[in-house]
Parts: sequence; structure tokens; C-alpha cells
Amino acid sequence: MAADNIKKVDALTSKPVATAHVARTVGGDIYLITSYDSHAHMLASEGYMLDVNTPVPRLLEEGLLNEKIEKVMDDATWKLIAPECFGYQKLSSDDPLFRINPPDMPLSIARQRLDIVIQFMGDEDIQAYIELNEIIMAGQRSRVCNTALFAPCSKNASFERIYDNDFSAIDQWYRDAKELSQVAQGDQGSTSSAKVIDSILLKQQIEELSFVLDEMEAMQPAMMPSAG
Repeated sequence: MAADNIKKVDALTSKPVATAHVARTVGGDIYLITSYDSHAHMLASEGYMLDVNTPVPRLLEEGLLNEKIEKVMDDATWKLIAPECFGYQKLSSDDPLFRINPPDMPLSIARQRLDIVIQFMGDEDIQAYIELNEIIMAGQRSRVCNTALFAPCSKNASFERIYDNDFSAIDQWYRDAKELSQVAQGDQGSTSSAKVIDSILLKQQIEELSFVLDEMEAMQPAMMPSAG
């Protein structure tokens, strides 16, 4: 079924502007976002508060960045609004939590990163939010990522390339990260938000290296004793 309401036209610029209907709970939380008029009307009849034809910038400003896309919209709606989310990165002098998010990143890692981004979201993290959600939505539906949504540093990166490294090298990176983590845990003198975030990012790095090591071990031929 095609979306009933695909595009609206800005009367001043004549530029197509993607919109979607937002169904909210009585408490104001986002329940579902859809581009389908019929679906929106059904949700309204079920008692959800409906904000119709909401432009993408308003979606970003009114709670979307607190949500996981896979939980609040279907892939067709995401495909509609995602291109307008791209480029909405707000000016900030801070470094993003995850500057590079390769399109071929495993779903489990993308979900872990997204949890962190949502928890500590800053203006500089909107691009990572878009990239990680696209990785998840594409992976769930076994489709190719829309790399037009990715910044050049992410688009040109590949998670698979880490497997080109020697197992011992990755194991050493893992051990180094674990050692740094233990040192950080031993330093209880500072509880600043920056220290907390650094600790969480280090733990995520350890998780990702552990994932790679497990994958590499699984890919190696079993060391079986000779039958003779």
C-alpha cells in the first residue's frame, strides 16, 4: 500500500517537504509516527493524540531524537523523512560521540551505539543518530543502507576491514582497552560528566573489540588433532 500522504509543498518555496503524522499518548510521549493517513486516523480513533502533517524539523525538535526509529515507525515512513533529517546537524564545537559509523556495522553494535547516543545526545550527535538508525532499519529488512544519509567519513568506512588485521593485533587492542578501563575504574576522584562519558565509550570500544575477536575465532578452522 502506498503512503496516502507522501509530500506536502511549501507555498513559499515550492520545495517538497516531507511530513508525517505523530500519535502521542495522553502523557505526550511518542507512540507512533506514520506517513499513512489511514493508519493515523485509526490511531486517533483508539484515543491517541494526533499531530498531523508534522514537518521533519519539528519532529526532531519535539522528541524524535529521544526515540529508536525501529520502535516508532515503519521503514516506508523512515525512508520518507530520513533524507530531510540528513543535513539537520546543528552547529556545535563539540566532538560527536561516534564520528564514524560504517554502513556495514553489525546490528548489535549499532544498537549499542544508538543507546549511548540517545542517552547523551548533543547537537553534534544528530548525524550519528541518523546513520545508526539507518543501519538498524536496513539490517532488519535485509536491504542495502541508503549511503546518501551518511557523512563521507562514515560512507567511506567499512567495519569488515577490521578483519583484515591480524588476530594478535586486535587482541592487543582489546587488552590495552581493558587496561585503560581498569585504570579509569581505579580513579574514583572525578565523577564529571565528561569522565562518565569517556568511561562508557571505552566500555563500548571493549564490547566492539570483543565482538570482533569472537567472530574471528569462529571463522578460524577448528584445531582438531590428527586422526593418525
